[in-house]
Amino acid sequence: MINAPYDLSKRDLPPEVNDLKVWEFNTLLKLANAKVGQWVALREIRDDHYSGSRLSRSLKKLTDQNWITSKLDPDDKRDKQIRLTVKGRKRLKPFVTTEFSPNEMAACDLSQSSFEHYLTGLAALNIPSADAEGTGDWHAIETFEGGFGRSPGPFFFSGVNYADTKHILGTNGIHELSGVLKKAGFNCPDQLWAADHYRAMADMIYQRFCEKGTIDSYQVDDWFPEKNHKEKLCAYLVKLKNSLNSKQNASLNHWMEKNGLEC
Repeated sequence: MINAPYDLSKRDLPPEVNDLKVWEFNTLLKLANAKVGQWVALREIRDDHYSGSRLSRSLKKLTDQNWITSKLDPDDKRDKQIRLTVKGRKRLKPFVTTEFSPNEMAACDLSQSSFEHYLTGLAALNIPSADAEGTGDWHAIETFEGGFGRSPGPFFFSGVNYADTKHILGTNGIHELSGVLKKAGFNCPDQLWAADHYRAMADMIYQRFCEKGTIDSYQVDDWFPEKNHKEKLCAYLVKLKNSLNSKQNASLNHWMEKNGLEC
């Protein structure tokens, strides 16, 4: 990857990048050098000539445009830590020399999970439901053992290679599920934090919206066939709505109506 500041004059830049100041763009490239999902202390990349209100405005701009996300630095409450969003990493791909994608950790093993960075997405939907209520997908063997020439996975972890929804949904639906997989006959780490099926579905919808994608292909009946299943899913979707813009809410409402969800 690029370590030195990038020469903006060397190529025609798309509008979304051309809107960035040189410091902003080179800061994004520094973040691209970090491990996927790694938080970087702002003090490590702050420019002495780019601080104060200028720095605050740039950080707000990069956050609003979904390049980065930030949090308070646990080692210094007066400072922040930042990292690229999934979308930010994807948009930077043309400007790095090493091939990568926002899914480059998709094949990482299940030992990557933690309560903070839990397994979610379609893989979590393929963990058998703990109470045998009949929700979820039916490709657990392909997901956790592979087959037909493909490796296990892909595996996505909240806040690593998938959107983090804890600021919206809290910690509801996050469980230690190693015992469920082992009981079903799969090899599994002694600890596996994962979303239940309802949380995983909500995470998938939010991820699609972060990528400006569509949720039309998701069929609720495929994973939540009963009325009580849909009611439990609705509890998550109602919370999700509060974080979406008007266009996304309209899309979600249309999708819910099409799938018989009365939230």
